Amino acid sequence: MSDLMVDYLKALESEAASGVATEHSYRPALKSLIEGLDKGIAAVNEPKRSECGAPDYLVSNRNLTLVKLGGELSALHLMESLALNKASTAFPVAGDNVVAKGFPKIVVGEVRDLASRVPKACTPRSRSAATEEGQIGRVQINPTQYFDGVPSNVRNFTVGGYQVCDKWLKDRRGRELTHDDLQHYKKIVAALGRTIELMSQVDDTILKWPVD
Repeated sequence: MSDLMVDYLKALESEAASGVATEHSYRPALKSLIEGLDKGIAAVNEPKRSECGAPDYLVSNRNLTLVKLGGELSALHLMESLALNKASTAFPVAGDNVVAKGFPKIVVGEVRDLASRVPKACTPRSRSAATEEGQIGRVQINPTQYFDGVPSNVRNFTVGGYQVCDKWLKDRRGRELTHDDLQHYKKIVAALGRTIELMSQVDDTILKWPVD
């Protein structure tokens, strides 16, 4: 029998010997047993009521959560995620679709609550991070045409020191954007938006660096 199980049984015996133990008296020992199975496991005794009812315990595995988040990030960056088919960025004005000299340019628009796009299961830190960058604007490719509905945190997102949304268009100055190009840019915006949300969820899951 493992030391973990021996310690659990000893804790139960100790509580039972008191003569006044109730069901709740044994729960700390069970919590220790569950969390001792793996460093990534967390057990919460009597979590708040959910759609499933009022469970005695809520057990989560940080490692499994990280695997799931990593898989979604990978699918986004390979442009294979089904979420990219729901891109909300628009390209509403007809024209020659040419990225003109001196463009792209940013036109700041309204402020919206981006936190409403973050799953309710996320912690307040994830949702507040989205709210802080909730300014929606336009990315102009020439004086008359633009991508509409691009959040400021997506416009400002950098990889390798470059703002992704900005650099992709600058690399195409003087060129006509095809239909596929327009759809690809919309997917880039969607992928970066979801990436930012997932990065916050990863931080909330890990809590501290380096990972144990």
